[in-house]
Amino acid sequence: MPEQIQSIIANFKSFGVRRLALMGGIAALVMAVIGIASVYLNRPAYETLYVGLERSDVNQIGLVLADAGIGFDVGSDGTSVLV
Repeated sequence: MPEQIQSIIANFKSFGVRRLALMGGIAALVMAVIGIASVYLNRPAYETLYVGLERSDVNQIGLVLADAGIGFDVGSDGTSVLV
């Protein structure tokens, strides 16, 4: 191996197990935050299609939209449809 790589490996070995585990944990946490943020920020922006519907109507509209291959979401109150 080149001397530079051996030097890097020697430096990592000098940190000790505890510090290396801490650095690995921090790296894993950073990767998890980046992954969660990328999923959250890349969600599609939905627009309201219908508001104030009965739950049965929401179910029927959802079935029709799913059959048509159109992505949709139901509002948190369960009475609105977003596309």
